[in-house]
Amino acid sequence: MNDDRRQAIRTPTDLHAVVVSNDGLDRVPARLVDQSIGGVRIRLESDVRIGSGGYLLFGNRMEPFRVVWQASQSLGLAFTG
Repeated sequence: MNDDRRQAIRTPTDLHAVVVSNDGLDRVPARLVDQSIGGVRIRLESDVRIGSGGYLLFGNRMEPFRVVWQASQSLGLAFTG
């Protein structure tokens, strides 16, 4: 049985990123683990809770997101822009 509910294929990656939330007051370092056309999976460098959304800075991109799931230091983010 395949319980993968992703709508798009994810590509493994390893990029530095910054999660910006709480109207820009919180900035949390992260690593992109994999990405698809509509979102990413990231790993935070510390065990913090991220609000329901914000911006993800990586490469030369700034993408608005909503949190789909969070388990400890791993998160799934869907791009909203």
